Amino acid sequence: SSMCNWHSIVRTSLKNMSGTKYMRHGAAHGKGIYLATNIVTSMGFTKNSTPIWQKSRFAGGRTHIVALCEIVNHPTLREPKPHYVVPEETWVVTRFLMLVKGTPKCTSAKKAGSAIPEKLKLALQTRLKKTS
Repeated sequence: SSMCNWHSIVRTSLKNMSGTKYMRHGAAHGKGIYLATNIVTSMGFTKNSTPIWQKSRFAGGRTHIVALCEIVNHPTLREPKPHYVVPEETWVVTRFLMLVKGTPKCTSAKKAGSAIPEKLKLALQTRLKKTS
């Protein structure tokens, strides 16, 4: 999504805008929230329309905001072909926002997950257990 949308997304979560005046792209694979397993695919749908403070480390180049989301393991959710299309907003939880300048070095969600330090994984798992 565009940089200007993230404040609202963080406050209210991702929304299924399919078929509304807020839909930015066609629903080629059906109605729902579209999630990719490859960050480069997601970055193709971001828009850098918001001016960045000129002294920011992210000024002077293409900057993207991309979310790392968790999807509920629901029996009716289909495997990505080529993307996840999640019809229910409550099945998607934004866990991290990443500010990316240029092209990322790690493009696959599986590769990125394997690069997370073990201590951080344990801390996240503990936190998730406490909230569920």
